[in-house]
Amino acid sequence: MASKFQEYVSQSVSVEGFFMEQAAITWDCLLNYQTNHNIKGNFLEIGVWKGKSAILSCLHANPEETCLLVDLIMFDEAQELLKNLHSNSNFYRCKSQNFWQNEANLHQFFSSCRWLHIDGAHSGSACFNDLQIANQLLSEEGIICIDDFFNPSYPQVTAAVFNFLAQFPFSLKIFLCGFNKGYLARPYYCDNYLRYLLENFHNDLSMINYSEKITLYKTSMPGDFNCFGMREYQGKKIVGLDEDDSKIFI
Repeated sequence: MASKFQEYVSQSVSVEGFFMEQAAITWDCLLNYQTNHNIKGNFLEIGVWKGKSAILSCLHANPEETCLLVDLIMFDEAQELLKNLHSNSNFYRCKSQNFWQNEANLHQFFSSCRWLHIDGAHSGSACFNDLQIANQLLSEEGIICIDDFFNPSYPQVTAAVFNFLAQFPFSLKIFLCGFNKGYLARPYYCDNYLRYLLENFHNDLSMINYSEKITLYKTSMPGDFNCFGMREYQGKKIVGLDEDDSKIFI
């Protein structure tokens, strides 16, 4: 495992933003999973702000992979920081729908992105629109991460995600949520991420002395809702069904 977490901490400590530590370590683990399984592809972030989360994407991106960074307000210091971390970064100072409509060369990125973070405008319609963009760019084995998922300040974001999943059940499924983020993948590949969470996630956490910080929950059968949840550590690494929390099914 080639964790970038400690490097991320040092690079991001003075950067303003709202990226929870547990979310950052979850990203690091999932991105390491992709690297270890030879999953390659580009990166997209809608809503960069000062670059707090994009730093981690840029640290994980290989030289040949492109980071597409989109925001209506793109701070110069964020561009300088991220370009220094990953020279193959493209910045778009615009609304996400304009990025989609006006960039004729985006066809080269269709189905090519292995990691996409949606943290743009937080209306339900904007989130739904950004999911449409992400769905076009997502690779077969990639992950879409949604910011402020289940955040009570933005119920419309969660509603937009479930609305999208209901309309396009064969395109995306949610496999993980917690610490202000929701994680989506292609339905056929979700099983791989679910199995990773069950079998190896805490092993990876322990390698960076983080194993007793997160508890995973799988309180439902796969046919009901096949998704892990995360909370602060509750004395167990994984909690299963309510009737017998040692039983975990994926």
